[in-house]
Amino acid sequence: MTISLLGAFLLSFICGMVFTPLILDFCKQKNLYDIPNDRKVHKNAIPRLGGISFLPSMLIAFFVILIFFSFYKHGDISIKTWSMSFITGLAIIYFVGIIDDLIGLNASSKFLTQIATACLLPFSGLYINNLYGLFGIYELPYITGVLLTIFIIVFIDNAINLIDGIDGLAGGLSLLALSGFLVYFIHYDVFMHTYSIIVAGLIGALIAFLYFNIYGSTERNTKIFMGDSGSLSLGFTLGFLSIKCIMNNTLIWPERSEAFLVPASLLFIPTADVVRVTLHRLRHCHPLFLADKNHIHHKFMRAGLSQHQTLAFILMLAVAIVILNALLYPTICATWIIAIDAALYCLVNVCINQWIDSNYMKRAFDVITSCLCLIIFSPLILLCYLIIKIGGGPAIYKQERIGLGGRPFYIYKFRSMKVDAEKEGEELLQMDNDPRLTKIGRILRSHHIDELPQLWNVLRGDMSFVGPRPERKYYIEQIMKRDSRYEKLYALRPGVTSYATLKNGYTDTIDKMLVRLEMDLYYLEHQSLWTDMKILLKTFVNIASGRIFCIAFAILCMNNAMAQDSLQTNITYDLTTEAAFGTGDFTAYQLVTNRHHVLATRPNTAYLRGAVNVEHAFNEDWKLSGTIDAIGSLHADHKSYLQQCYANLSWKSFFLEVGSREQQQVVRDDLLSVGSFVKGTNAKPIPQVHIGTNGFWNIPYTKGWIQVNFDFGYGKFLDNSYREKQYFDRQDVCYQYVTGAYYHQKHLYIRTNPEKTFFAMVGIEHAAQFGGTNYKNQSGILVAKSKPANFKAFWKVILPLGDSNYFENEALEDWVYGNHVGVMTYQIGWNINKSHQVQAYLDNPFEDGSGIRKGNGWDGLWGLQYSNKTLGRQYVRGAVFEYFQSTNQSGPLHWDKGDFPEPIRSQITDLVTGNDNYYNHLFYGSYAHYGMTPGIALITSPIYNKNGFNEFSNNRVKAWHLGVNGELTDHLSYLVKGSYQEGWGTYGAPAPQKLHSFDAMFQGIYIQGPWKISAAYAFDAGNVYGDCNTFNIKIGYHGKIL
Repeated sequence: MTISLLGAFLLSFICGMVFTPLILDFCKQKNLYDIPNDRKVHKNAIPRLGGISFLPSMLIAFFVILIFFSFYKHGDISIKTWSMSFITGLAIIYFVGIIDDLIGLNASSKFLTQIATACLLPFSGLYINNLYGLFGIYELPYITGVLLTIFIIVFIDNAINLIDGIDGLAGGLSLLALSGFLVYFIHYDVFMHTYSIIVAGLIGALIAFLYFNIYGSTERNTKIFMGDSGSLSLGFTLGFLSIKCIMNNTLIWPERSEAFLVPASLLFIPTADVVRVTLHRLRHCHPLFLADKNHIHHKFMRAGLSQHQTLAFILMLAVAIVILNALLYPTICATWIIAIDAALYCLVNVCINQWIDSNYMKRAFDVITSCLCLIIFSPLILLCYLIIKIGGGPAIYKQERIGLGGRPFYIYKFRSMKVDAEKEGEELLQMDNDPRLTKIGRILRSHHIDELPQLWNVLRGDMSFVGPRPERKYYIEQIMKRDSRYEKLYALRPGVTSYATLKNGYTDTIDKMLVRLEMDLYYLEHQSLWTDMKILLKTFVNIASGRIFCIAFAILCMNNAMAQDSLQTNITYDLTTEAAFGTGDFTAYQLVTNRHHVLATRPNTAYLRGAVNVEHAFNEDWKLSGTIDAIGSLHADHKSYLQQCYANLSWKSFFLEVGSREQQQVVRDDLLSVGSFVKGTNAKPIPQVHIGTNGFWNIPYTKGWIQVNFDFGYGKFLDNSYREKQYFDRQDVCYQYVTGAYYHQKHLYIRTNPEKTFFAMVGIEHAAQFGGTNYKNQSGILVAKSKPANFKAFWKVILPLGDSNYFENEALEDWVYGNHVGVMTYQIGWNINKSHQVQAYLDNPFEDGSGIRKGNGWDGLWGLQYSNKTLGRQYVRGAVFEYFQSTNQSGPLHWDKGDFPEPIRSQITDLVTGNDNYYNHLFYGSYAHYGMTPGIALITSPIYNKNGFNEFSNNRVKAWHLGVNGELTDHLSYLVKGSYQEGWGTYGAPAPQKLHSFDAMFQGIYIQGPWKISAAYAFDAGNVYGDCNTFNIKIGYHGKIL
């Protein structure tokens, strides 16, 4: 019977609407106002006793409904002991709140009262007795349950009390939680119990209060605050309802696995906020009960939001948490859901902090949004480019403008005027009716499509989406003669759109420019990310209202519909944008490593990537494929470059390939493992010509029992200019560099049938640098020495054999021609069943042959890998645990004839000398490509040397690594990786103190159709990379052309 709930709600609401004006009059008579101060956000004195109406309104409704049902419904409602304990405790906390509002109480007195009232419930039989598997815990002992009950009630009570800082916030969050509890009670058909009526009555009283709190006016004396009487009463009630919801009572509730998750979801925002604030106060040694302005609503307001905007934002966040948890609950346990909520809340707080630093957050928004827009509008940009180009002349027009700090830059637009229009006379203002406009230019100008190339200006950092429109130097000089305040605008990046443009339109006279200046100065004083969002939205509405824009947008929507299938040829394209922003000297290690150096190591970086892939099948045996893949980066060592460009000709299981391609690892997991010692995925691709097998090839006549995988090729390093620049930039620490080096690589793996219960694999990988020219600083003179790259050199580098001319011409580095690195792999596997597989392996490295003898112990990568091949969603798809060690290299061993006196010295005929120094070499410097090792990333690459040294400075390492991935839903997966490493520098240059670093990454990946979206947080802690925190977002689209 819902009439009891509706009746309680209406009665309480009416009482609240009657009582609140009486309270306002009483406050006015007794001068009971909340006086503003530095901590509070309101500016006027406002009555603070609004919460006094809650308990009387709720109790009147409760007892009226109780009497009604007792007389007319034959006692359907009964009052339990804990109900009276709750009402008693609520009355106590209510009167304590009133006393605090009237005369003030210290925090410790209120806290002790909260504990005392919380004790009433467990001692009357209401306490937490089951956690339903949360953190792996089910039934609780009585004492533990009682203590946890008291803690949760006091905790929730303080959470509501502390978050009561702006109009409607504590009331709005409480209203959301109360409504959620009521819906939950109705779902389990327990709405005739007394606490359901209490909830309905309290909702009515709360809505009445919120009407006066949010929409009241100080001028009309209709605005009122809740006060501690209200917030403490609400908090105590919500704590009681949470305990009642969690308690396992089979007489009322069925068995419920979501019991703890319901209150945790409904009260997540206030409880998470009090946890964060408490930790902040402890961290900064502030008193726990001392009020401050560090709550979540204070942060939103510091970011530029009004009270009502902050209220709406936080309430939407609270609703989003509830909806998210409801969606996740059918597939994920409560423990993981709460962990996800906590991670999202941390992410929101970090974003708010960056939002407060508006310049930083604004730049991050510019980078991400410009990348997205360049992807989305790429067909339209291409179409405009071709139409203008066909008409003759250049398609892109650039002009010098003045930007941030008064520095000039070139602004880019689609050319809308005749070629060399400005040569017709003095510089003229561009107007919509300008006779110099072309026909197509007039259309582009009228719908602002000519400004699409300015997305590149935004990505480069020349401009922002919102800011004062950039002017030419000529007009700035004219404006400055009449108003020197224009210089203040140099503090902002110029914008694609602006507040002044929306208000005043485009300008064509100096007088109008001066009017626009006033508006730009107003924007300068009131700018915020929220203001920018409103300006962007209004700009989009203005543009989208045009007919041409609608047609252009339809072209975008039809782009994929025009693709046609082909039996023999497939042409696809990939568009990707990625941004990483955070704190520290580098982008967090786990986000960069083993990704072919796509994402820059510099902090706060982004890129836009586009690729076209072609596959053509001549028949079942012969296939031709290729890819062109280009990247444009921001805040990186390389602004724009070809990441991949190759052609591949395949015949059955064999291939011939020419070009630069992101090669995948043969035997290691690309997502989870730290990679291969020789041919990993850490550096940019090296262009090469090579032949090999597509996967493993069954050796004929072995019936699939023996399979091989091989690859053999030659290539060339492309980082000549990078190495040269690195040397000349830091000659104080660098003593040599090499250019023109060639590359040789090969591998051979042999394994038994991996479908059998047990299988094994052995193999070897080998790579070498050879040829090239070394430039070495000898007494201030740069001496060049070249190595041959003839046919004989290509032959000699295949095997690291000795050189009989070792002593000639002091060619000490020629004992083995070239710089060789290799690894021998031993691996065994066990198929537990058809779906689950476990493998153990060792990758044992060697340098120039000496490591093969194992005289100093076994360096290498020791690993254990689990694979789950089950179809469908799997919470754990794969897991890898690895241990890496590189401390058993020999270090420098040198014989000096001065070590022994005569005649012993003359009798020694053998020479013992050498130096195992992983990835370093006397001639080639370092086994690296653009500063990153192509091998295992745990050996710190030269690009991370803060002093600019161009070789490996930390290759004596011990490290432990763990990686896990899986699927949370059909579309959502996750990847978690973490490593801890210790390092001691090199044997030749030991580190002055032990190096260490803990690096981890948490990533979620969402795939829906052609879209792939991922978000990640990664951090580094230690003295290898420093303390780095990085947030990352990546958006990719895979489309089909043919």
